Amino acid sequence: MRELQIEGELLSGYKNSARKFKETFLQHVGAKDYSRDDVYNVEETGVNWKAQPSKSLASKRESTATGFKVNKERATAMVCVNASGAHILQLLVIGKSKKPHCFKSVSCLHTLYKVQKSSWRNSALFSDSQVLYRLHSQHQETL
Repeated sequence: MRELQIEGELLSGYKNSARKFKETFLQHVGAKDYSRDDVYNVEETGVNWKAQPSKSLASKRESTATGFKVNKERATAMVCVNASGAHILQLLVIGKSKKPHCFKSVSCLHTLYKVQKSSWRNSALFSDSQVLYRLHSQHQETL
C-alpha cells in the first residue's frame, strides 16, 4: 500500500500582481503617515465542507488515482484586525442558508452571520449597513 496524490485542478497564484500591489500599498500608507490603529488587514478563508480528500490509499500496482469533480459547497469566514492589534473585529461568517440547521439550538452566536447565495463575500455584502455599523460600533466601544 502507498499513498497517492489525487490529480485535479491546479491552483494558480498571481505572484507578480500580489508583489506589485504590496509595494504600491506600502508606498501609499507610508506617504499618508497613517497610524497603525487606522490600518486594517482583512483575511477571508473558505471551507469546502463537502470536498473529498485529495489523497488516497492504493495498492503498489496502481500508479494513479482517478480524479473527480470537487464539490464546492462552502462557508466563508472573514477576520479583521488593525495593524497595532488593538482592535480585533467580530468574526463574519457567510453561508447559503438563512437559518442553518446547525444553529437551531444555539441561543447566542458570537459571530456575525450573513447569507449570500454562493457563500462568497462580495462588495454588496461587505458594504451592507448592518455589517459596517456593527464593526464600527464595536471599534467605538474599544476607544
